[in-house]
Amino acid sequence: MLEVKKENRSGLCLSMGSATALGFGTRYKHDQTLKDYCKPLLEFLSSLGSDKVILVAHSMGGVSAALPADIFPHKVAVVVFLTAFMPNTINPPAYVLQKKHSTRGPEDYKRWMNRNFPVKEVMEVKDADHMAMFSQPQELCSLLLEVEDKYTYTKL
Repeated sequence: MLEVKKENRSGLCLSMGSATALGFGTRYKHDQTLKDYCKPLLEFLSSLGSDKVILVAHSMGGVSAALPADIFPHKVAVVVFLTAFMPNTINPPAYVLQKKHSTRGPEDYKRWMNRNFPVKEVMEVKDADHMAMFSQPQELCSLLLEVEDKYTYTKL
């Protein structure tokens, strides 16, 4: 886990995780389970005490964000699926990929994911492509701050 010691406007710290396959810590092994692959994030969440996190998952990271959110629902305030796969944790992780190949196109697949893994809210990063963090970084940042404000504080 790479932790950035910088507080944002509300005093929260940002921690950036490293999946096993990205070169930090233990190297990825092809025979790993999803739980093995998510081990650094699971260990981080188990060490938090009563703190809550916002998980931001991009692309295939949606698969590995769903498991910790399911295991630690009391420690995850919200999961942001940023152009990410939204699996359920009942079916094997490959299920969402198999389903993608059996749908009629990207919009049909997005509708299926929303039915399969219901969400509280859908937000759009206008004019963004798959890599919103590069194509529209300021708008993405604004939306993430909005998510933080909506889902991490009790309104007075």
